[in-house]
Amino acid sequence: MLEARPFALYVDHKPLTYAFRQNSDKCSPRRLRQLDFISQFTTDIRYVPGKENVMADSLSRVCEIQFSSLAALKLWESSQNSDPELKGILEGKIKFSGDLVKVQMPDSEISLYCNVNSKSNRFYVPGELLRKIFDNLHNMSHPGMRATKALIASRYCWLNQKKDIPDWCRACIPCQKSKVHQYTKAPESQFLPPDARFAHVHMDLIGPLPISGEFRYCMTMVDPFTRWSEAVSLLDAKAETVAIAFMFNWISRFGLPQRVTCDHFGQFQSGHFQLLTRIFGVQCVRTAAFDPSSNAMVERMH
Repeated sequence: MLEARPFALYVDHKPLTYAFRQNSDKCSPRRLRQLDFISQFTTDIRYVPGKENVMADSLSRVCEIQFSSLAALKLWESSQNSDPELKGILEGKIKFSGDLVKVQMPDSEISLYCNVNSKSNRFYVPGELLRKIFDNLHNMSHPGMRATKALIASRYCWLNQKKDIPDWCRACIPCQKSKVHQYTKAPESQFLPPDARFAHVHMDLIGPLPISGEFRYCMTMVDPFTRWSEAVSLLDAKAETVAIAFMFNWISRFGLPQRVTCDHFGQFQSGHFQLLTRIFGVQCVRTAAFDPSSNAMVERMH
Protein backbone atom coordinates (compact mmCIF):
# COMPACT_ATOMS: atom_id res chain seq x y z
CA MET A 1 0.00 0.00 0.00
CA LEU A 2 2.82 2.42 0.85
CA GLU A 3 5.63 0.99 -1.26
CA ALA A 4 6.81 3.04 -4.26
CA ARG A 5 4.73 6.02 -3.14
CA PRO A 6 6.24 9.23 -1.76
CA PHE A 7 4.70 10.26 1.54
CA ALA A 8 5.62 12.15 4.72
CA LEU A 9 5.72 10.56 8.15
CA TYR A 10 4.44 12.82 10.94
CA VAL A 11 5.69 12.10 14.47
CA ASP A 12 5.47 13.92 17.80
CA HIS A 13 8.99 12.83 18.75
CA LYS A 14 11.13 15.68 17.46
CA PRO A 15 14.57 13.98 17.74
CA LEU A 16 13.34 11.34 15.28
CA THR A 17 13.25 13.98 12.53
CA TYR A 18 17.07 14.14 12.72
CA ALA A 19 17.55 10.36 12.83
CA PHE A 20 18.71 10.01 9.21
CA ARG A 21 21.17 12.90 9.55
CA GLN A 22 23.04 11.76 12.66
CA ASN A 23 26.25 9.75 12.85
CA SER A 24 25.38 6.06 12.67
CA ASP A 25 28.27 5.18 15.01
CA LYS A 26 26.25 6.57 17.93
CA CYS A 27 23.20 4.39 17.23
CA SER A 28 22.49 1.08 18.93
CA PRO A 29 22.06 -2.03 16.76
CA ARG A 30 18.32 -2.04 17.42
CA ARG A 31 17.96 1.58 16.32
CA LEU A 32 19.96 0.91 13.16
CA ARG A 33 17.61 -1.94 12.26
CA GLN A 34 14.57 0.25 12.90
CA LEU A 35 15.91 3.13 10.79
CA ASP A 36 16.82 0.72 8.00
CA PHE A 37 13.26 -0.62 7.96
CA ILE A 38 11.74 2.89 7.94
CA SER A 39 14.06 4.03 5.14
CA GLN A 40 12.62 1.34 2.86
CA PHE A 41 9.40 3.37 2.77
CA THR A 42 10.38 7.01 3.38
CA THR A 43 12.98 9.29 4.91
CA ASP A 44 10.74 12.36 4.99
CA ILE A 45 9.98 12.59 8.72
CA ARG A 46 8.24 15.73 9.97
CA TYR A 47 7.44 16.95 13.45
CA VAL A 48 3.92 17.57 14.74
CA PRO A 49 3.15 18.62 18.35
CA GLY A 50 1.76 15.89 20.56
CA LYS A 51 -1.53 17.71 21.13
CA GLU A 52 -2.17 17.70 17.39
CA ASN A 53 -1.21 14.04 16.92
CA VAL A 54 -4.47 12.80 18.42
CA MET A 55 -5.23 9.98 15.99
CA ALA A 56 -1.93 8.15 16.43
CA ASP A 57 -1.72 8.97 20.12
CA SER A 58 -5.06 7.35 20.86
CA LEU A 59 -3.76 4.03 19.53
CA SER A 60 -0.55 4.09 21.59
CA ARG A 61 -2.03 4.85 25.00
CA VAL A 62 -2.11 2.12 27.62
CA CYS A 63 -5.71 1.21 28.33
CA GLU A 64 -7.23 1.38 31.76
CA ILE A 65 -6.49 -1.57 33.99
CA GLN A 66 -8.80 -4.39 33.01
CA PHE A 67 -8.72 -7.97 34.16
CA SER A 68 -9.23 -10.55 31.46
CA SER A 69 -11.37 -12.88 33.50
CA LEU A 70 -12.85 -13.61 36.88
CA ALA A 71 -10.10 -16.19 37.40
CA ALA A 72 -7.47 -13.45 37.29
CA LEU A 73 -9.35 -11.50 39.95
CA LYS A 74 -9.55 -14.55 42.19
CA LEU A 75 -5.83 -15.23 41.71
CA TRP A 76 -5.00 -11.63 42.64
CA GLU A 77 -7.24 -11.80 45.71
CA SER A 78 -5.79 -15.08 46.94
CA SER A 79 -2.24 -13.78 46.40
CA GLN A 80 -3.00 -10.68 48.46
CA ASN A 81 -4.55 -12.73 51.26
CA SER A 82 -1.47 -14.95 51.50
CA ASP A 83 1.13 -12.20 51.11
CA PRO A 84 3.14 -11.82 54.37
CA GLU A 85 4.25 -8.25 53.62
CA LEU A 86 0.69 -7.07 53.07
CA LYS A 87 -0.32 -8.77 56.31
CA GLY A 88 2.46 -6.93 58.15
CA ILE A 89 1.34 -3.59 56.68
CA LEU A 90 -2.27 -4.12 57.71
CA GLU A 91 -1.19 -5.09 61.25
CA GLY A 92 1.03 -2.01 61.51
CA LYS A 93 4.27 -4.00 61.82
CA ILE A 94 5.64 -2.73 58.49
CA LYS A 95 5.64 0.93 57.52
CA PHE A 96 4.01 1.81 54.21
CA SER A 97 3.60 5.27 52.71
CA GLY A 98 -0.01 5.03 51.61
CA ASP A 99 -3.54 4.16 52.64
CA LEU A 100 -4.51 0.59 51.75
CA VAL A 101 -8.26 0.07 51.50
CA LYS A 102 -10.25 -2.84 50.12
CA VAL A 103 -12.00 -1.78 46.93
CA GLN A 104 -14.70 -3.90 45.34
CA MET A 105 -14.13 -4.69 41.69
CA PRO A 106 -16.94 -3.76 39.29
CA ASP A 107 -19.34 -6.51 38.29
CA SER A 108 -17.90 -8.96 40.83
CA GLU A 109 -17.92 -9.77 44.52
CA ILE A 110 -14.12 -9.68 44.76
CA SER A 111 -12.38 -6.91 46.69
CA LEU A 112 -8.70 -6.01 46.29
CA TYR A 113 -6.45 -3.83 48.40
CA CYS A 114 -5.63 -0.53 46.69
CA ASN A 115 -3.67 2.55 47.63
CA VAL A 116 -6.27 5.32 47.65
CA ASN A 117 -3.76 8.04 48.55
CA SER A 118 -3.50 9.26 44.93
CA LYS A 119 -5.63 10.54 42.06
CA SER A 120 -6.46 7.01 40.94
CA ASN A 121 -6.59 3.82 42.97
CA ARG A 122 -3.34 1.89 42.64
CA PHE A 123 -3.49 -1.86 43.14
CA TYR A 124 -1.20 -3.37 45.74
CA VAL A 125 0.86 -6.09 44.06
CA PRO A 126 1.64 -9.21 46.13
CA GLY A 127 5.11 -10.70 45.98
CA GLU A 128 4.37 -13.58 43.60
CA LEU A 129 2.97 -11.23 40.93
CA LEU A 130 5.68 -8.56 41.00
CA ARG A 131 7.77 -9.80 38.09
CA LYS A 132 4.69 -10.49 35.96
CA ILE A 133 3.53 -6.90 36.38
CA PHE A 134 7.00 -5.55 35.61
CA ASP A 135 7.52 -7.76 32.56
CA ASN A 136 4.11 -6.96 31.08
CA LEU A 137 4.67 -3.19 31.21
CA HIS A 138 8.42 -2.99 30.62
CA ASN A 139 8.53 -5.47 27.73
CA MET A 140 6.09 -3.40 25.66
CA SER A 141 8.83 -1.04 24.46
CA HIS A 142 11.69 -1.48 26.96
CA PRO A 143 11.64 2.15 28.14
CA GLY A 144 14.32 3.61 30.36
CA MET A 145 14.51 3.32 34.11
CA ARG A 146 12.66 6.55 34.88
CA ALA A 147 9.93 5.94 32.31
CA THR A 148 9.36 2.40 33.57
CA LYS A 149 9.19 3.61 37.15
CA ALA A 150 6.62 6.28 36.26
CA LEU A 151 4.58 3.85 34.15
CA ILE A 152 4.32 1.24 36.91
CA ALA A 153 4.00 3.64 39.84
CA SER A 154 0.97 5.30 38.28
CA ARG A 155 -0.93 2.00 38.35
CA TYR A 156 0.54 -0.26 41.03
CA CYS A 157 2.31 -0.08 44.37
CA TRP A 158 4.27 -2.40 46.65
CA LEU A 159 7.05 -2.31 49.21
CA ASN A 160 10.55 -1.43 47.93
CA GLN A 161 9.08 -0.39 44.59
CA LYS A 162 11.66 2.36 44.08
CA LYS A 163 14.47 -0.18 44.52
CA ASP A 164 13.03 -3.17 42.67
CA ILE A 165 12.21 -1.41 39.39
CA PRO A 166 15.74 0.03 38.80
CA ASP A 167 17.30 -3.34 39.70
CA TRP A 168 15.11 -5.21 37.22
CA CYS A 169 15.72 -2.60 34.51
CA ARG A 170 19.48 -3.02 34.91
CA ALA A 171 19.10 -6.80 34.66
CA CYS A 172 16.96 -6.67 31.50
CA ILE A 173 18.93 -8.50 28.78
CA PRO A 174 17.22 -6.85 25.74
CA CYS A 175 17.91 -3.41 27.25
CA GLN A 176 21.57 -4.27 27.76
CA LYS A 177 21.92 -5.50 24.19
CA SER A 178 20.29 -2.45 22.60
CA LYS A 179 21.94 0.14 24.87
CA VAL A 180 25.40 -1.35 24.87
CA HIS A 181 27.06 1.91 23.75
CA GLN A 182 25.95 3.68 26.94
CA TYR A 183 28.01 1.37 29.14
CA THR A 184 31.29 1.17 27.26
CA LYS A 185 34.42 1.93 29.24
CA ALA A 186 37.88 2.76 28.04
CA PRO A 187 40.42 -0.04 28.58
CA GLU A 188 42.90 0.35 31.39
CA SER A 189 46.11 2.06 30.37
CA GLN A 190 49.20 -0.10 30.07
CA PHE A 191 52.80 0.99 30.56
CA LEU A 192 54.92 0.64 27.45
CA PRO A 193 57.67 -1.98 27.82
CA PRO A 194 60.97 -0.25 28.67
CA ASP A 195 63.41 -0.32 25.75
CA ALA A 196 66.38 1.59 27.18
CA ARG A 197 67.92 2.05 30.59
CA PHE A 198 67.12 5.23 32.50
CA ALA A 199 64.68 6.34 29.79
CA HIS A 200 61.76 6.02 32.19
CA VAL A 201 61.66 6.62 35.94
CA HIS A 202 58.93 5.93 38.52
CA MET A 203 58.86 8.34 41.47
CA ASP A 204 57.09 8.53 44.81
CA LEU A 205 57.32 10.37 48.11
CA ILE A 206 56.93 8.81 51.57
CA GLY A 207 56.78 10.38 55.00
CA PRO A 208 56.82 11.93 57.48
CA LEU A 209 59.08 9.27 58.98
CA PRO A 210 60.82 9.13 62.37
CA ILE A 211 63.51 11.81 62.41
CA SER A 212 66.97 10.56 61.45
CA GLY A 213 69.64 13.25 61.29
CA GLU A 214 67.03 15.96 60.70
CA PHE A 215 65.62 14.04 57.70
CA ARG A 216 61.90 13.19 57.84
CA TYR A 217 60.95 12.40 54.23
CA CYS A 218 62.22 10.11 51.51
CA MET A 219 61.87 10.28 47.73
CA THR A 220 62.09 6.92 45.95
CA MET A 221 62.93 6.43 42.25
CA VAL A 222 63.11 3.27 40.11
CA ASP A 223 64.27 2.59 36.55
CA PRO A 224 61.89 -0.07 35.11
CA PHE A 225 64.48 -1.35 32.59
CA THR A 226 67.34 -2.17 34.98
CA ARG A 227 65.26 -2.03 38.20
CA TRP A 228 67.89 0.32 39.62
CA SER A 229 66.45 1.99 42.71
CA GLU A 230 67.34 5.18 44.51
CA ALA A 231 66.13 6.57 47.84
CA VAL A 232 66.92 10.20 48.65
CA SER A 233 66.47 11.62 52.16
CA LEU A 234 64.73 15.00 52.37
CA LEU A 235 64.53 17.56 55.14
CA ASP A 236 61.01 18.55 54.14
CA ALA A 237 58.39 17.76 51.49
CA LYS A 238 58.29 21.15 49.78
CA ALA A 239 57.85 21.17 46.01
CA GLU A 240 61.11 23.04 45.53
CA THR A 241 63.01 20.49 47.64
CA VAL A 242 61.59 17.58 45.62
CA ALA A 243 62.46 19.19 42.28
CA ILE A 244 66.05 19.95 43.37
CA ALA A 245 66.54 16.44 44.75
CA PHE A 246 65.36 14.88 41.48
CA MET A 247 67.66 17.08 39.42
CA PHE A 248 70.84 16.57 41.50
CA ASN A 249 70.34 12.93 42.50
CA TRP A 250 68.96 11.40 39.29
CA ILE A 251 69.30 13.67 36.25
CA SER A 252 72.88 14.71 37.07
CA ARG A 253 73.94 11.04 37.44
CA PHE A 254 71.86 9.08 34.92
CA GLY A 255 70.89 11.72 32.38
CA LEU A 256 67.50 13.00 31.28
CA PRO A 257 64.68 10.44 31.17
CA GLN A 258 62.03 10.53 28.47
CA ARG A 259 59.15 9.94 30.89
CA VAL A 260 58.51 10.36 34.60
CA THR A 261 55.64 8.48 36.26
CA CYS A 262 54.40 9.88 39.56
CA ASP A 263 51.20 10.05 41.57
CA HIS A 264 48.94 13.01 42.37
CA PHE A 265 50.95 14.40 45.28
CA GLY A 266 50.95 18.18 45.32
CA GLN A 267 54.75 18.24 45.08
CA PHE A 268 54.66 16.57 41.65
CA GLN A 269 51.85 18.81 40.40
CA SER A 270 53.45 22.03 41.61
CA GLY A 271 54.81 24.73 39.39
CA HIS A 272 58.42 23.94 40.34
CA PHE A 273 58.26 20.31 39.22
CA GLN A 274 56.22 21.13 36.11
CA LEU A 275 58.71 23.83 35.14
CA LEU A 276 61.60 21.39 35.62
CA THR A 277 60.06 18.75 33.35
CA ARG A 278 59.06 21.35 30.76
CA ILE A 279 62.56 22.86 30.57
CA PHE A 280 64.20 19.46 30.11
CA GLY A 281 61.50 18.15 27.77
CA VAL A 282 60.47 15.28 30.04
CA GLN A 283 56.96 13.81 29.72
CA CYS A 284 55.19 13.64 33.10
CA VAL A 285 52.70 10.74 33.39
CA ARG A 286 50.12 10.70 36.21
CA THR A 287 48.90 7.48 37.80
CA ALA A 288 45.26 6.82 38.66
CA ALA A 289 44.05 8.73 41.70
CA PHE A 290 43.69 6.77 44.96
CA ASP A 291 45.21 3.67 43.32
CA PRO A 292 48.78 3.02 44.52
CA SER A 293 48.95 -0.22 42.53
CA SER A 294 49.08 1.77 39.28
CA ASN A 295 52.59 2.85 40.30
CA ALA A 296 53.54 -0.56 41.67
CA MET A 297 57.08 -0.37 40.28
CA VAL A 298 58.10 2.09 43.00
CA GLU A 299 55.50 1.09 45.60
CA ARG A 300 57.28 -2.26 46.03
CA MET A 301 60.18 -0.42 47.65
CA HIS A 302 58.09 0.97 50.51
